[in-house]
Amino acid sequence: MRTLDVHRYSFGEFTLDLTRGCLTERGVELRLRPKSFAVLRYLVENHGRLISKEELIEAVWPDTAVTDNSLVQCLKEVREVLGDKSQNYIKTVPRRGYIFADLDRTPKAHSVRSLLIAPTVYVFNQPASSRPQKIAVLPFKPLSGDENDTYLGLGIADTLITRLGSTEEIFVRPTSAIQKYASLHYDSIAAGREQQVDAVLEGSIQRSGEKLRVTVRLLSVKDGSTLWAFKSDENFRDIFAVEDSISEKLANALALNLTSQSRQTLAKHYTHNQEAYQLYSKGVFLRNQMTSESLEKSVSCFRKAIEWDPNYALAYAGQASSISPMAGLGFISWAEAESRNRPLIAKALELDDTLPEAHAAVAEFKLFIEWDFNSAEMEFRRALELNPKEPLSHLLYPDLLLLKGRAKEAVAMSKSAYDMDPFSARTGKALAHVYYYARKYDEALDQSKRTLELHPGYHLIFFGPIYEGKGMYDAAVDGYLQTEEQWGLAVESVAALRQAYATTGWRGYWQKRLELLRMAAKQRSVSPLRFAQLYARVGDKDKAFEWLERAHREHDASLILIKIDPIWDDLRSEPRFANLLHRIGLS
Repeated sequence: MRTLDVHRYSFGEFTLDLTRGCLTERGVELRLRPKSFAVLRYLVENHGRLISKEELIEAVWPDTAVTDNSLVQCLKEVREVLGDKSQNYIKTVPRRGYIFADLDRTPKAHSVRSLLIAPTVYVFNQPASSRPQKIAVLPFKPLSGDENDTYLGLGIADTLITRLGSTEEIFVRPTSAIQKYASLHYDSIAAGREQQVDAVLEGSIQRSGEKLRVTVRLLSVKDGSTLWAFKSDENFRDIFAVEDSISEKLANALALNLTSQSRQTLAKHYTHNQEAYQLYSKGVFLRNQMTSESLEKSVSCFRKAIEWDPNYALAYAGQASSISPMAGLGFISWAEAESRNRPLIAKALELDDTLPEAHAAVAEFKLFIEWDFNSAEMEFRRALELNPKEPLSHLLYPDLLLLKGRAKEAVAMSKSAYDMDPFSARTGKALAHVYYYARKYDEALDQSKRTLELHPGYHLIFFGPIYEGKGMYDAAVDGYLQTEEQWGLAVESVAALRQAYATTGWRGYWQKRLELLRMAAKQRSVSPLRFAQLYARVGDKDKAFEWLERAHREHDASLILIKIDPIWDDLRSEPRFANLLHRIGLS
């Protein structure tokens, strides 16, 4: 080890730069939490001297009471980043303290990454000027029948997507776009054509006990040729080292001009625990299916990941991002979602306030639960500043922009989300809804049809309101009844509604629907907002406001949409409506 100057220390492949406040390995910045960095700094600045536990705690946490475990966790993180399992750098002296190796006597050491990664094939067959502009990273195929390896393959793809997607020089399809290939026998080139990209990154994984063998190829979708390949004839014990090697070497092969932030993202590890990592990967897979059962299972996976690694910030944010749609789809109450999500989001930010997923989760919480619209916008902007392609922000920020009267921006952002993942039911549905709320009914209809063609039977496409906006009431009734059937309304009730429309017209249809809802409310809980909608439909404004007030008292998250949903137009001239918007914060 040597001192470069009073502000920089070099040891092995590492440099501790006190001016910039960072640790680098061969020029690549490594992520450490602030307190972990402070522990490393104090030890390095006092290299060669025995530091007692009490002295170290007082230096890092002055005038603050902390447990010994806080120091232990920081030292664990520092050692994991340095690959210092054998204590070449930080030596524990039993019952006395810790000592950082003398600057002048530290042996030249290689990190775990350097020791583990020894690829035997590494080629790039194209000049940088002709590199692919759009890439799909496909789930790595397991060569065994183990279900866990399927999720591991998706997890590797998800990590590479996040890392490679941090640069603006190439476009990488999001995980939601490629997830469907995790459970299919697919042809990589055909998948690339379907995703409309220039190249696909395919890989295979083979495990033997705790060891892992990986083969990766970047293929041209145009002619199937191999543009780049990485093959390990070594057995890898550390999946994180594999991901480091693939992402770093592929970025170099593509001649990407990485910013310091992109380099940091390229090397960032959210956990060092393999069990936690695999559970998180499974949770992501299940969450994106967006059913009651899959969301419950995804929450369980994220919770178990946290049990394996209590400092896994991404797992806390992931759990919150599964609970919110459970409320949005009516599987749990928003009150329950609030009580469960508040501590999860706070913990995620406490562990890593640079995590874009955590800021997106905070924004969703501020928007739908706290109705703090200015803070929600700040959090959406922060999430997109950290990751311009953060998917949840692209899905939900347009709703906030619509509420603020910025429809043009909302449509542009929703289009951007759709362009990133044009084959996703969720992004297709979101764009259709934004068009509808912006009163662009023709565009909403076209987008809804396009999404339904790709996903027949998808239950969150609603044609009824769109046709109603266009004044096409026969088609609107057909659309509403189609939705009712998909959501499980009895066949005889659907027939009764159709008959009511045929005999008594548009208002008669809604009168019958209100009658059916009253009957249903005797058997199960019904949203006050749903009653308010139907009373507004039949022209009973007093009853409509009575139920709107109840929805407000219960803090129904969907109440904010009355600002933009055309179905409330008959109430907008009422002072009571303006007063309600004012109390929500949307005047």
